[in-house]
Amino acid sequence: MSVKLKPLLKNSWNIVWHNPLLWLFGFFAALFANNEINVIIANFNRINNWIDQLITLKVIKTQFNTIFTGIQSQEFFTATALYNISLGLIIFLFFLYLSITSQIALVLSVKKIHTVKTRLTLTNIWKKSKTFFWPILGLYFLVLVITYGFLYLLSFPFLYTLPIPIITYIIIFLILVFCVTFISRFAIFYIILKNNRIINSFKNASLFFFKNFSIVIKTSVILFIILIVVGLGVLLVSIGASFPFLTLMSLFLYIKFMFGFWFTLIAWTFILLIFFAVISSIFSSFQTSVWILLFSKLSKKLSS
Repeated sequence: MSVKLKPLLKNSWNIVWHNPLLWLFGFFAALFANNEINVIIANFNRINNWIDQLITLKVIKTQFNTIFTGIQSQEFFTATALYNISLGLIIFLFFLYLSITSQIALVLSVKKIHTVKTRLTLTNIWKKSKTFFWPILGLYFLVLVITYGFLYLLSFPFLYTLPIPIITYIIIFLILVFCVTFISRFAIFYIILKNNRIINSFKNASLFFFKNFSIVIKTSVILFIILIVVGLGVLLVSIGASFPFLTLMSLFLYIKFMFGFWFTLIAWTFILLIFFAVISSIFSSFQTSVWILLFSKLSKKLSS
């Protein structure tokens, strides 16, 4: 099913650029949202460790030993340890809530701006986003169960009595992760934009993905190329802009003015962090906008 991507990319960029509120949603949404190709790259280290576990066949034993060792340790039950664990869990749950709600708000905002050509206020967006929080969280839990359930099955020793190379299991795992991350993205759209339930959204998203496989893969590759180009541009800009700060820091070191050195270093680090945060937020919201507009166009063609 053919879709012209150039106008779609241009339209997505116009929506994001003229609505800075989407950047805020993009920043928090990127904390737990995944780009499909980045997921594969990020899993290479995990796969490397997994290969070692498969060869030694000690994955289950190691996990249980770690759990029981932690339980038997008296330090695990100290007030400080329990405080740190509780604080870490609260912070994680807070950012998880913020990320999922921001993803929902981003989808609702882009769709509203694209169809009605109006902007929603932050209060209205946030109120509407809360209604979809639990279904989206349930969807993420389903994806987690599928992915790690498959990984757990691959740790069973009887599989390696079969005359199948380990590389075959790795390829199957990569394909599964690749497909599930794509499907979960469209399942989110089915839940938010079409009010599907979790299981139905996953089923409809699977059919949608495989029916539009070529255009979806093409879009993902284009977004990945854009990411590389933007990343190189950001790197070159940051390197070029660092020379005045490095020169100033060298001067302060030469005259032994340590306050000036540390102030310049902290200021430059802060500016870099803000710069990278803004760029990543814009790209995250732009990427989501592209997928939403593509989903809208393709779903209309499927229903017509």
